[in-house]
Amino acid sequence: ELFFQKGADIYRALFEKGRWGAASKLPMNTDFIETNPHYDIETHTLYWATNRGGNFDIWQAKRNHNTGEWYQIMPVVGDVNSPEKEDQPFVQGREMRFSRAGASGNLVAHFRGGVWRDIKIEKLGTDLYHAEISLSHDGKTAWFVEGDSKMQEMRFMRSILSEKGDWQEATQMELISARD
Repeated sequence: ELFFQKGADIYRALFEKGRWGAASKLPMNTDFIETNPHYDIETHTLYWATNRGGNFDIWQAKRNHNTGEWYQIMPVVGDVNSPEKEDQPFVQGREMRFSRAGASGNLVAHFRGGVWRDIKIEKLGTDLYHAEISLSHDGKTAWFVEGDSKMQEMRFMRSILSEKGDWQEATQMELISARD
């Protein structure tokens, strides 16, 4: 199952019998921009950023595992959304990683008492702007985009969580072209 953005809407496609099926537009789309979806398979919740409230905030929708129906379409509850632009949510376990305009690092919120709170900046082994994070299943490897505004460059990076619990210096990933 793949959730992705096309234009200003969110779609879903299924991989069946060795092929990707036709994409279907999700019912939570509006006339506003819906972007950067992330589906948390453990809680059956889709997270994404939207400007439907006048500012880019992170929203969520739960899916009934049996019927596939979406419900509780609403902004995430807690301290995640602010007057700044929030975007690029990634949820694993009871942690949400996301970007916020004006923050140089990745932000992490914890789900406690039914709300997202205790937000802290998480430096993934770089002091440069970074976002669009994805984590390995065990949470010990992070892949993300690093932005260097001086050099006008964006790089795909990787960082490994040390045994002490801090992120090692990020390294640039070597990309292989489709022709290789």
